[in-house]
Amino acid sequence: MAVANVPVDVIGTGSYLPETWTETYATADIVEYDGKPSVKVGREFLLRKK
Repeated sequence: MAVANVPVDVIGTGSYLPETWTETYATADIVEYDGKPSVKVGREFLLRKK
């Protein structure tokens, strides 16, 4: 995300914390694009309630 220079609101680690940090990996869920809420199927719970 830093290389792409995009804003990040939250970073979550889930339940996985590796003993060796070189084993660390991450995924991201897009929840809004160009002002429009948008998530992949099964991730609807990520949409903010208004």
